[in-house]
Amino acid sequence: MSGRLLRIITRMSVGGPSTHALLADRGLRHLGWETMLVHGVVEPYEVEVDLASSGLPTRRVAPLARPVRPAADARALAAIARIIREYRPRKRSSAALVALALVAAATASTVGASDPSTELITGRSSHS
Repeated sequence: MSGRLLRIITRMSVGGPSTHALLADRGLRHLGWETMLVHGVVEPYEVEVDLASSGLPTRRVAPLARPVRPAADARALAAIARIIREYRPRKRSSAALVALALVAAATASTVGASDPSTELITGRSSHS
């Protein structure tokens, strides 16, 4: 089975999760999947992975960052919802997106969270 897969990671700092994300995307593309990796920004004290040399399609969402910041998290959620609508993935994969959706719902300052067409939570929809 192949298709379009959208993967989301909070930040691409040098280390295990980022390395895993890049290797997994390469492997998925090798198996015929079209992938896009959406990521936030690293902290000032972190080093970011050289994404330009990875050759993988990526999109940076500036408000997506490690610390919980309700206003920025709501902006990140809205940006990710736009990317999902534009990219139209067959599958979505992200624990960070679940956290963003929960923060947005808890703060009641959600932009796009009430839009059922975004299918933001886990990718487990009735059409998956």
